[in-house]
Amino acid sequence: MNKKIGLLTLPLWNNYGGILQCYALKKSVEKLGYEVFVIDMQKSPQSKLDIFSTHLKNLIKRQMKNRDKLNLSQTDSFRKAVSVNTRDFVENELKPLIGPVYCDSDIHGITSKLDGVIVGSDQVWRPDYAPSWSHYFLNFLGNDKIRVAYAASFGKDHCSLTSEQSNITVNALSKFNGISVREDSGVKIVKDQFGFDCQQVLDPTLLLDKAYYIDLARKYNTKESEGNLFTYILDHNELSNLVIKNVTQHFGLEAFEVNCEIPKVNFDRNKMHEHIYPNISQWIQAFIDADFIIADSFHGCVFAIIFNKPFIAIGNVQRGLTRFDSLLKTFGLESRLVLRFDDVTEDVLDYEFDWESINKKRDVLIKNSIEFLNTALSSEIINE
Repeated sequence: MNKKIGLLTLPLWNNYGGILQCYALKKSVEKLGYEVFVIDMQKSPQSKLDIFSTHLKNLIKRQMKNRDKLNLSQTDSFRKAVSVNTRDFVENELKPLIGPVYCDSDIHGITSKLDGVIVGSDQVWRPDYAPSWSHYFLNFLGNDKIRVAYAASFGKDHCSLTSEQSNITVNALSKFNGISVREDSGVKIVKDQFGFDCQQVLDPTLLLDKAYYIDLARKYNTKESEGNLFTYILDHNELSNLVIKNVTQHFGLEAFEVNCEIPKVNFDRNKMHEHIYPNISQWIQAFIDADFIIADSFHGCVFAIIFNKPFIAIGNVQRGLTRFDSLLKTFGLESRLVLRFDDVTEDVLDYEFDWESINKKRDVLIKNSIEFLNTALSSEIINE
């Protein structure tokens, strides 16, 4: 009988990269012969007091100057409404799901039918991102379960913890059958801060050939993109606008987006459709159709590499540069990172990508990453 393995990652609502890395890891583990269940971890439902507080925040924001620039504080019901397309993908492509599981609930019971759990990928070990952070070190598992961290990310080049949190982490990691991280800085954190060796592996999305993603787009009869310069910008600002304008003029391309309008506190409820995230298949289609890509998103850059499309990465300082630095260094693409408009030189725009070399490097890293997964999942239980 095949072993049953659970996948634990960040809540799966409307983050394209977060959802697709879970999809890719599920497919990769299934190819190794395991039965895979995605643990549908979610934040605890808002109480009536929380909902009242959210509405009060929005009311106060509406009275402030520049309210057209202030993001709407979202309720659970609003989040569900704007995530209808992306959650549909989760419930269809990631099944069987276990849950929903709420972060402050007792989740010991969910593992009774599982032989082990893989935590990852994405920023599951970033305290300010992960709800109920200690759960992502699998401290809820019984001692008879396999524990594996695959491409876990701290999101930064450091991890600030209290002494109590550090002790909990060290104790939890001592029970892992295999520890791997996504960034090179994560290897240093795990070694220097917690005292364990670990391996750097690829983000799960890089484990699958682009044919998997093309098939996904075809499966949903996705329409062609309306342009050939895909701009995937999470945080629009003056720099991103200037870079897009420059690239558009330099290559004579037509820019297009696949994203939703981030709701401001003065948003029009009659235009709710503008705030619904497009289908994930449409996001994938953008990489298929694009001749050039501009992204301030980690996974935006990852998929440009998967599809062998020239790209510029706009450094997103607010969300953390460590992930960009590590990814680009892995493939010798450090010159693609832009932090100032002055970085967008003629050499950067006309850069010749050596896709043959990049793909060969990726093939080697895929083999190493799959070997890590196979070894960790087939190893004996620690501290049974």
